[in-house]
Amino acid sequence: MIPVSFAAFQRTKRQLFLIDMSSRANKSLSNGKDILGGYSFSKDGKILAYSASSATTLSEIFKTPLLTFKPVQITNMSKQIATWKTAVSEVISWKSKDGAEIEGVLQTQILIRVKIPPPGDDSRRPHRD
Repeated sequence: MIPVSFAAFQRTKRQLFLIDMSSRANKSLSNGKDILGGYSFSKDGKILAYSASSATTLSEIFKTPLLTFKPVQITNMSKQIATWKTAVSEVISWKSKDGAEIEGVLQTQILIRVKIPPPGDDSRRPHRD
């Protein structure tokens, strides 16, 4: 039987929750580190497959037994960009005027400096001999 489930954000992370219909309690099934994408249960409801990403990885596919939640990574798309210089993401938080804590994601981009020659500088133009 497929369990009653829902995905919701907790601060900046999208997590998967299961609802126990007898107690009406919910529990987080995700690991709290990754951002959940799509998810699907096997026909008997015992296996969960889902996609997830983090601040340092692309979206990957995982599968896990539902009761124990021990994910096994199926894909490794992030390996393709392992040598790239990518933006750095980090979670930051601050207090609003009313005292509530606000959380956001700060991305630091790579700065590329392009040297543009000043007007009149023809050192990069092809010359005829």
